[in-house]
Amino acid sequence: MTWPGDTGDTKLEDARRDRLARNDEVQRAWQTFQEKKQAVENAGAKAADVSKLERDDYPAYQQAARAFETADQRYRDLLERKAEVEQTGASTVEALNLFRNLKASALGDHEAYRRMVGGAGEVKGWVEGTDTAGGYLVNPAIVPGYLEALRANSPLRNRFTNVSVNSNEVWVTLENGTVTVQHLAEAAVKPDTTGSLTQKISTIHKVAGTTRVSDELLEDSGGFIVDLIGSQFAKQIGITIDKAIVSGTGTGEPTGIRNAAGVTSTAVDGQGATALYNSILKAGSRLREDFLEPDTVVVHPRDLVKFELTLDTTGRYIFEGGIQGALPNGMLVADANIPTNLGAGTNESIAIVGNMKQGGYFFSRTPLSVEASRDAGWQTDETVFRGVERYGFAVVRAQAFEILTGILP
Repeated sequence: MTWPGDTGDTKLEDARRDRLARNDEVQRAWQTFQEKKQAVENAGAKAADVSKLERDDYPAYQQAARAFETADQRYRDLLERKAEVEQTGASTVEALNLFRNLKASALGDHEAYRRMVGGAGEVKGWVEGTDTAGGYLVNPAIVPGYLEALRANSPLRNRFTNVSVNSNEVWVTLENGTVTVQHLAEAAVKPDTTGSLTQKISTIHKVAGTTRVSDELLEDSGGFIVDLIGSQFAKQIGITIDKAIVSGTGTGEPTGIRNAAGVTSTAVDGQGATALYNSILKAGSRLREDFLEPDTVVVHPRDLVKFELTLDTTGRYIFEGGIQGALPNGMLVADANIPTNLGAGTNESIAIVGNMKQGGYFFSRTPLSVEASRDAGWQTDETVFRGVERYGFAVVRAQAFEILTGILP
């Protein structure tokens, strides 16, 4: 077996370039399919629409993947042929015999294996576990995209009344006192009163961060690094805002529900699931006394298991399907941003019962944006990405919330 000099090298280089081009086609086809699928899902499509998209558009990605596999195999075959000749240093006849014995051995011919190793007790042959002995020829199979890390999300902001604003300060005018009326005798003097108004003020705050990416990674990652950065900024900014909605101090961030003036805090009746459920029902009843129907119960995920495991005296689960089965549909919010380090033992959490639409306003000044610039990283060949969102939050009706405290693990 011989290597045909410059002609062979040209074929190998052409195969390498074709393999890279096919790989780029696979990445583009996958990204196009994912973008279409995301657009369909964001538009509130039904499962049938998603299935149709997968049926019509996914084959393009499969075709590109098969073309890459063909180009990849051709490149590997040529590379293997060259390596066999150059690294063994054998004559044409010896190399051909080695190849024949190797192939027969792989098919289960033990005599071919003995001829190949020459009866030696310890043989150093071609193995994929060693790069220089053949491992370079084995290309890893890479699944397109990346597997997202599991993190908390930000489920609360859409529960409130959302308002777009165009200033750095927002004033909300609320009805306060009202006029007085009463039953009167004939010709009696009517009560003359005036109602009153009050205002709530919210300052707009900014949540932001930056990250740097080398231009080489930006060019060679097939767009996946951009998707990753955008996803991470969206999640982390959302989580930061969600935490401020719950526990914001009012300094450099909004005043959250826990720290808002006038919000009632009540210790739970007990640690069992039934006691906790009773506490939630009682809190809802107290809200109704102020003409507010609760629309949300916020609980940390760790506390849901109490409802899922509680049994009655006959060994049956009391809360079939957990607490969400006992509450109106859509009322429960499992929020991992609820603190779990409260109390003397720094292990207590809370639950929030409230009418979020009536009780809180979320102000959007500048929606989340992720932008890129090469100016800041010009000397180091880096692109700087920044994620920014400007928002405000205000508890406008403190009586629309009740915090249940003292929940232990």
